[in-house]
Amino acid sequence: MEAVIEGRGKGPMANVVLPKVRMFIPCLAVDLEPGLVRTVYGPLHTIRMPPDVDKNYLLDEITFYIVLTDGVGAFRLKVEMRGEDDIVLKRSDPVLCRFRGGMQLDSIEIAITVRSAPIARAGLYEFHLIANHASLHEGGVAVLRVLPE
Repeated sequence: MEAVIEGRGKGPMANVVLPKVRMFIPCLAVDLEPGLVRTVYGPLHTIRMPPDVDKNYLLDEITFYIVLTDGVGAFRLKVEMRGEDDIVLKRSDPVLCRFRGGMQLDSIEIAITVRSAPIARAGLYEFHLIANHASLHEGGVAVLRVLPE
């Protein structure tokens, strides 16, 4: 998807190209220290509610390891947590990510954390990666299955 931002009577100012999602991994934590091997701690696909809890659980945080390529422009990235009926339950704080033109083969690695994620009850919860206001559906959706205790 490509959008051209128009200037005031001067023609196109800049091309903005949404990035492609190469990885979008929910996990407990990520180590992105420069010069070191990337480490993803505790990748998540299924969790179980704590003992004696069957509803209204608050997950302290869930982190996402994200690798993006092929973008051009600046984007405010965030992760949205969605429950039943595609209702947004929680959003992460936005993270600014800039892709320089001509560098589409480079990848950008970031971690985004959703804090205090509300788990109403056992079931499926989706997490969507959003760039500005566009959902990056291809590769930018992760599902977390929550089992009863």
